[in-house]
Amino acid sequence: MTPERSAKAKETFHSAIKLGQEERPEFLARACGPDIDLRLEVENLLREHTTQVVLLHSPLCQPDLTGRIITHYRILETLGQGGMGLVYKAEDVKLGRTVALKFLAPHVPVSEQHRTRIVHEAKALAAIDHPNICTVYEIDEAQGQVFLAMAFVDGPTLKEKIAEGPLELDEALRITTEAARGLQAAHKTGVIHRDIKSANIMVNAEGRVVITDFGLAHLEGQPGISQAVTLMGTPAYMSPEQLRGANADRRSDIWSLGVVLYEMVSGRLPFRAESLVALARAIQDSEPQPLAALCPGTPAQLERIVARMLAKNPQDRYQQATDLVTDLEMLRELVATVPKESGSGSARTERTGHVGSSPAPPRWRYTVAIVAAAAVTIALLLTLRSRLKFEAPPARLVPLTSTSGWNGLLPSRRMVTISLLDGMARRRTTSTSTFSWWKPARR
Repeated sequence: MTPERSAKAKETFHSAIKLGQEERPEFLARACGPDIDLRLEVENLLREHTTQVVLLHSPLCQPDLTGRIITHYRILETLGQGGMGLVYKAEDVKLGRTVALKFLAPHVPVSEQHRTRIVHEAKALAAIDHPNICTVYEIDEAQGQVFLAMAFVDGPTLKEKIAEGPLELDEALRITTEAARGLQAAHKTGVIHRDIKSANIMVNAEGRVVITDFGLAHLEGQPGISQAVTLMGTPAYMSPEQLRGANADRRSDIWSLGVVLYEMVSGRLPFRAESLVALARAIQDSEPQPLAALCPGTPAQLERIVARMLAKNPQDRYQQATDLVTDLEMLRELVATVPKESGSGSARTERTGHVGSSPAPPRWRYTVAIVAAAAVTIALLLTLRSRLKFEAPPARLVPLTSTSGWNGLLPSRRMVTISLLDGMARRRTTSTSTFSWWKPARR
């Protein structure tokens, strides 16, 4: 970026931070116009500024809540911190169960308008009853801080699993399928996650996939609690329309899940860059490296699914998670036919993200091939039969010169005898099988 453009970006940034967060998107739209690079640079400056605010309000600067009782929850330990809040492991002293408490970060606005939105969206989340969605128990407030009580998931995040190496193909497909089912349930109620990434997908002790951290979620068609904050989400997983500042919808979640699938199989993100501006450009203009180039033997069906999930135009993606689940299930059945290598229990010998060999054709293909071959054989036989069919010599008119009559052979291979009796022509036909001695005369 030239010094002039850098100065303009800083000027726009300083003007933006003086405004309320709800006013910033409209201001940036006017100030930057169609200049995407300028908009992204200002967004980057705002993000860095927000990060500094979060650090100033980090748990290191706040009293330790461990051991304290908030309403009827006893805080056990800190689980983590995100851009929208702090998460604690706690015990529900009333019901005797372990839960996760998520407090909104101090820098997140909590005006009456935002409180109303938070409650509204928490109710929508609590209405989702699905095994692949982290259950929301209640929303409450203590000492001026709003928090959510959610189910505690005992297990690693998908990001932690990928850090150990690319996942087996069948496991990656299973995780993606379960996550897609969770999104299907959320989308059915109108909830858009907006921050699907490997760090927000957990695998519990039983191996079940659970989507967590709906902190950036909003109801489709309505402004969310974080709608006033620009560029919400994690840049590497954000869809092109999100990077342009457009509203996210269910297809944006499908894009982000496509990034996660690519990451699980290859062990790397599809789009990488050294700066936010370069990353955004890559996401909007570049195509990711084919999985087959990174993982030889990748099924062509997987390439097509990932390509459709990561289509730049939302209209070219899966429009519903239901369709994605269908394609994933079909691919899982196909992958299940790949013979396991002896002693490895896997379709590959090492955890490299590679499929050891091209998947074997499913059984139904053999059936189709056999039926097609039989049909071709029958058609050939019928053709040959028609060509070898006996052709009788053309009929001849023979005048009757005596009463002894005339013998001949009809095209149907039946013998006809025509004689004169009392001046009238009489005809009698007889099967040639009774006249084995008779043969047509040669001409």
